[in-house]
Amino acid sequence: MHILANLDATKPEMTPRKTTVIAKNFRSDPGVLESFYVWLEATLESFFVAKEDSSRVVLATGEAFSNALLHGNRANPKKKVQVQISRSGDGLAARVGDEGEGSQPRSPRKSELFDTSGRGWELMHKLADRVSVRRQNGVFWVELRFKMPKDKQGEKKRGRRRARKIRSGGR
Repeated sequence: MHILANLDATKPEMTPRKTTVIAKNFRSDPGVLESFYVWLEATLESFFVAKEDSSRVVLATGEAFSNALLHGNRANPKKKVQVQISRSGDGLAARVGDEGEGSQPRSPRKSELFDTSGRGWELMHKLADRVSVRRQNGVFWVELRFKMPKDKQGEKKRGRRRARKIRSGGR
């Protein structure tokens, strides 16, 4: 797992804000799905994402991950699925990348109850506030953006508690 931090001065007011990115690579093997979900939920918890908000992030990002693993990399364990989760202000972004060929995404269609495929793209569009795709350096990325409510007071309290826990050796 990689933790990257940078400053993003793209806000209209041009005031820098801190963005933290947590990234991890997974083998393209369906056996990694459970470890992906455990990692994703722990990552969202570390960003203080409320349970009611994390469920839509987990569902949409899980669909993007499954698509990357099965359709992008064709479950080839020699290929990797890259996942990056970032939090900045009242937004959260989930980026999922695969080493497949990628394809021009179609508009999400209304799926039927018993469809055996094709529902993931529709779900991603319904759950995320914005969905975009692009190819960058040989990786096909799906980016999901979510608006998160600001809870500055709660973050301050949890942040202090976490800092005390870290300073005291985890107790």
